[in-house]
Amino acid sequence: MSEMCESQETPGFAYMDEDSINAELKCSICFDPFTNPVTTSCCNNVFCLSCIEKVLKKKPVCPLCCHEPLSRIHIKLPDLIIFSSLYQLLVKCESCGESNIQRGFFNEHINVSCPKIKVTCSGVDLKCEWVGPRDQLASHITSCNFEYMRPIFGQFISTTKELKFQVNCLRDHCRELEIDNKRCNSKLNALEIRCQQLELMPNLGKGQKRARDDEIPVTKSKLMSATRISSTSSN
Repeated sequence: MSEMCESQETPGFAYMDEDSINAELKCSICFDPFTNPVTTSCCNNVFCLSCIEKVLKKKPVCPLCCHEPLSRIHIKLPDLIIFSSLYQLLVKCESCGESNIQRGFFNEHINVSCPKIKVTCSGVDLKCEWVGPRDQLASHITSCNFEYMRPIFGQFISTTKELKFQVNCLRDHCRELEIDNKRCNSKLNALEIRCQQLELMPNLGKGQKRARDDEIPVTKSKLMSATRISSTSSN
């Protein structure tokens, strides 16, 4: 049976005996047991991450040793013993009232077994809009029309998912073809420009040859004139 938690707010818990909790597991800013504990590199004191961030926004100084400047880069994770000790603290679920839950397993309690957490129907994929406490889910399933129709629409849903997958694959393939097409067009344009350049080269050669041919008679005429002048001078 598939379900999904629908709670908009994070379900809370209360410590079974908060007064007996070791002071070394409590934040010196909020005085509660650490939440997301971090330690500062200046004095190795441990704080809640959210608490120390609020302090640093107001003034970049360690609230205990007054070391400055203190920034986010001076914050690191504490020893694992801190996390281990926090996880073992016993809490009581404020939603269902179950007690003696280890804090480290509280999220599992909420996501798996808490009877009062609101969940959606397993037929949500068939558009069932039911939302209710987990302990009422089984009763709802027995009368849920959407779950009743699941065998009928099961193959349809499976086929639809497969078609969607194929459509996505085709879209990806089309994108690849578009990229290849752009590359081919770019190469084609380059080849057309090169062909035009090659077509101009013979004409350019003819023009140069024509210019040389025009220069030959002029050169011959100059040589003949120079020869006559030379002959006249020698006589």
